Formats: sequence, structure tokens, C-alpha cells
Amino acid sequence: MEPKKRLHPSQIPFERTDRRYGSTVRFAGAQIPVTKQVSRNIIEIKEAIDYAAEVEADYLVTPEAALSGYYEDFMNTQEQYQELLAAEHEVVTYARSKSVGLCLGTLFMNTEEHGQLKRNQIRFFDKEGNFISAYNKIQTISQDNVVPGVFCNVNTKQTENHLWTGHPIVELKKDQFTTFETSALICNDMYGEDSEGQAIARRALYQLRSCEDPLTFIIHPTFGLRGTEVIEGHQHPKHGGAVYLEEEMTSIRTTMEDWTRTHLEMLSYQMNMSFLVVDTCSDFSGEISKFKTSSPSGVVSKGIWVTKVDPYGKQYFHHDFAVHAKITSTGGESMLSRITALEKTNPTPVEE
Repeated sequence: MEPKKRLHPSQIPFERTDRRYGSTVRFAGAQIPVTKQVSRNIIEIKEAIDYAAEVEADYLVTPEAALSGYYEDFMNTQEQYQELLAAEHEVVTYARSKSVGLCLGTLFMNTEEHGQLKRNQIRFFDKEGNFISAYNKIQTISQDNVVPGVFCNVNTKQTENHLWTGHPIVELKKDQFTTFETSALICNDMYGEDSEGQAIARRALYQLRSCEDPLTFIIHPTFGLRGTEVIEGHQHPKHGGAVYLEEEMTSIRTTMEDWTRTHLEMLSYQMNMSFLVVDTCSDFSGEISKFKTSSPSGVVSKGIWVTKVDPYGKQYFHHDFAVHAKITSTGGESMLSRITALEKTNPTPVEE
């Protein structure tokens, strides 16, 4: 007898569940500074939560590493780990008091099968402050100094009797009776390639568009090089250590900015998807940058920017997304909180 095949969590029905089109979910984005000081990051995230609550957003998306900061010697001591746990608890508790869910960018020390591993994550919390799941960055770079996630390269044209093993899908709650699915690509996941030169984003997005219930909405937190950091990268010895004239440096910067923007536009257009993009307004020192953000912050849908903010300084925005929602008359906990497909052993926030 053929063994019974497991279902993906999204394919396990709630009691009396109906699939409904036309439901909308409001997401807010915060183009805020990301510093090496957790205490400063807490202040910025709380202010962003205030904005999200003011516009009645269901979820707030922060930039990559918004809580922890983004630097190489992250989480080298037990004190740093405890500080980050306490910080996460503080911002999640604050968001809960405002009835705002979080898509929180942070480096994190994850407890997994092989021990504690450094991860670059989006950590998802519902409006009640419950941890739902986490997405691990796949295409990490040398500055990350973290262990990357794993890209699942599988055939996505599966029947409802197959367990989904493709790019991570997260099921979020709009309210007690409504859930919807989304996915994520952190920073270089959207722009980078693997060791064989294959683009992560294109493969992931094709998977998500060709699965049984195609996804149309992707969350994209990022923290890219900008301004003089781009030039310093080109002047690095591994790139030949060239010295550029001022007009050449301006041309390089402009090319990088244009490529990032058009890359997002073309992928969104080709995949018929919407991307919510949130970059930081600071450079890698944590100070507000005088240059444009590396990626535009806003919402690009089917190749068109339907929401876009100034690429300089601190900015907030929000947008309503039409989602393929699942409605249940009995409520109940998220399927991904019961059958955790992404991170089975994620540590939960410190309890009050």
C-alpha cells in the first residue's frame, strides 16, 4: 500500500473553511535607521509601530536587521543574546498593545537541531504577540557572518496530496477568523546568485507562482550598500583596487540604483506579483545617509510602483493588498503555529 502523503500546512483545512477572494490586508512599511545600538533600534521600531497603529495596519514590516543592527561581531556574547531577547519581547509587547502584527527584521541566534546558529531573519508575530514563524535569508554575503537558509529546488506542480517542500510560505492572521499566505526574500535573496550562478529570486518566485495556490504578495526587507559604500566596494583589492574619478563614481552609484529599481520592477511584472520593499535610511555605520536608499521603499505591483516614498531619510508608508484569504467560522490557531514548516525549534520571546 502506498504510504499516506503529508499535506502542506496551508492545505490542511480549518473547520468549515471557505476560500474567499477580495479580502484585503493592510501592511505598513518603515524606512528607518538601523544602528549597532539595540536601544536606539527599539525607539525607531516603536515609533514605526505607532504609525502602523495610526493607519490601522494589520502588520508592520521593518528593514533587514532592524532590531539587532547589522554588523559582523553580532551575538558574540551571552549578554548580547539576552539583550536581543529582551528587546524583541519589548517591541512585540508594544506592538500587541497597539494591535499590530510584526514582520521584524533581525539577526538572531536560532536554536536548531545542530545547536545554536546565527541567522538573518524576518520573524513574524501576529497582533496578539504570538510568534508565527521565521524566514531565514538564503543568499548571505560575507558581512552577514551568519549561517544562510537553504533554497529548496523542487518541482512545484504538486497535487494537494503532496507536502510542500519549496520556497518558504508563511501563513499570517488578519483577524481571529481570517488567514492568508505570503512569502519573503531578504536583501540579496532578491538580487544575488548561488555558487552556480543561478538567481535565487527568479527560482523562488516561479515556485510560488506555480504552486497549487499561487502567491501574489512578497515581503522584501533589505539593507544595501549606498553612496560611498558602493565605491569602496569597487575599490576593494578583490575588485582590482581601482581608483575612480568623481564622475565615474557618480555613474557607478546611479547604475547600481537604477539596476536595483528595474530588477524589482521586471520581476514583479514578469511574475504578476506585488512586492513590499523596505530599505533602511542609514548606512552601515548606523548614521542617516545623505545618499539614496539602495532599493526604493514602497510597493511595486505588476511592474508599477503603486506606493513609493522619498529615498532619503526616515519614511513611513502603507498599502492594502488583496489576498486569497481563508475564512473559518471557528477560528483557531494558525496552521503554521501547529505544524511549523520553516523553523521547528525557534526560541520564543521572553515571557512576561
